[in-house]
Amino acid sequence: MKLSLSALSLAALFSFNAAANQSEQVTESPFKFSLFAGITDGGDKLASISYEDEKGKGAGSENIKAGDFLNIGAGVEYSFNKAWSVQSNIGYFFDSDSADNADIEITRFVVEAVPYYHINEKFKFGIGLTLHLNPEFENDYTNIIASKTEYDNATAAVFSLGYKIEHMNSWFELRYVPMDYSIKSQKVTQVFGQRVNLPVENPDKDVDASHIGISWHYQF
Repeated sequence: MKLSLSALSLAALFSFNAAANQSEQVTESPFKFSLFAGITDGGDKLASISYEDEKGKGAGSENIKAGDFLNIGAGVEYSFNKAWSVQSNIGYFFDSDSADNADIEITRFVVEAVPYYHINEKFKFGIGLTLHLNPEFENDYTNIIASKTEYDNATAAVFSLGYKIEHMNSWFELRYVPMDYSIKSQKVTQVFGQRVNLPVENPDKDVDASHIGISWHYQF
């Protein structure tokens, strides 16, 4: 009798565990949210600034390019099955630098969607679309002259390779974006400390904003 009850109890326990596992599998959400940060490099040079040491001698220079530099934001991944998923992101993409003689900055907001094919449990590859909203470039040469260039919203393809790190709930991404910015307006905003609004009659040519980048995505 005791053996029968023990066997019955074990059978019930195994059945409960199996049902619980099936329930977890069924109720597991296909959505994963994420925060990300990345760095990029590429595109045409927009401006450069020079640094001086305490003795007034040159101490190097720094360039800002149309495809630079820091990209931060949030995203959500939806898994259709083990082989396919789609990642949607919103972010803020910018670069800035300051020196004694100048301040320069480029900013834009980013919205994108990238479908992925999961090659195996570690690697995935995706091709999607990215939209850059309100790209702007500003430079201020220390109260002498300042200007602002606004670009049209731009769309481009995204080529992305991801590598999953299971124990960190995260994945690393290597990406390439071939993109151009078309100038919408260019104007002088300050002359010798006085605010002005002077349109530039012959604005600079459109710029190449293509870039490569690496990003870290933390999922939760």
